[in-house]
Amino acid sequence: MDPQPALKLPPLLRADGTPARILVVDDEPDAEYVVTTVLRYQGWHVRSAEDGAGAVVLAERFRPDAVVLDMLLPDIQGSEVAHHIHALLPSVCVLFLTACDVLDADISAGDACLTKPVGLAEIVTRLRAMLRRAGMTRQEADSVRATRRLVVADLAMDEEAREVTRGGEPVDLTSNEFALLRFLMRNPHRAHSTAEILDQVWSHDFGDRSRVVELCIGYLRQKIDAGREPLLHTVPGAGYVLRPELPEPSRSDAISESLPSARPTPSRDAPGSLTSPRKDSPVDRSATMKRNAARERTKGWSSSMETWPNIWPKPSRSTPHTRSGRWGSSTSIVHRRR
Repeated sequence: MDPQPALKLPPLLRADGTPARILVVDDEPDAEYVVTTVLRYQGWHVRSAEDGAGAVVLAERFRPDAVVLDMLLPDIQGSEVAHHIHALLPSVCVLFLTACDVLDADISAGDACLTKPVGLAEIVTRLRAMLRRAGMTRQEADSVRATRRLVVADLAMDEEAREVTRGGEPVDLTSNEFALLRFLMRNPHRAHSTAEILDQVWSHDFGDRSRVVELCIGYLRQKIDAGREPLLHTVPGAGYVLRPELPEPSRSDAISESLPSARPTPSRDAPGSLTSPRKDSPVDRSATMKRNAARERTKGWSSSMETWPNIWPKPSRSTPHTRSGRWGSSTSIVHRRR
């Protein structure tokens, strides 16, 4: 059995609303356990048998909707088991699993046949397609939805007349595009994977070819979204969704939301405000007066220092230098300091 994982798809229910019943018949314990576990994971009621005689007895008591039947059983051939089960349940679906060539096997009593090794996802999707074609699943919801008009934004579909309009203008679609758009309009605002679309729209008739879904999505976008607000969107890692374009927040709103709320600016007259006028104390007034007086004295010194170069010429080294000033003149020799 191929260990390829099987996706969990929306469950199929019987006409009475109960989960579908599946009977698994295989003489290999490991294969029987894996297939049974995967089918139960889909939400179905599953029973298993190891030989042909036990399968016939269990089918009469369990009354399954479908049987996954191995062709090579220890007591009876799988084709004979299928004939016995059909005698009890004429409408039961039979899916054969065989290790030999399909052309050499007698599969006339079955609905489909898969050659081992086979993927678990292929078994699940093939069973779903068989049950849906046989009409064993509940169809009340589909019949109710088929009688109404589907509307998403300005996109409208009349399922009975098979007409599609976008903004009042008709849109011509092929049968495959119409089936895909109908599924998306029945389930808007929800992302659908490629496997789910293949199973729900075409019952996996195209096989496991996701390219079919991508092509149909591309054609639908050209016909319903060209020159208009896009309705068909791709959700990375999830699939495709049909919904109107979500409005993007403005830049000012985004910036205001990201910044913390500003503190209220204190009024000018509020006590303790930084902008409120301050009344100095006597000590402060005295200190201010001293600073102003010191600043004035410094200004006087700097102005007198500017005249010093003219009063005191630059002396030369080891030469007499005569200084004249307000109190007379004097001669001195300036020596180099060693």
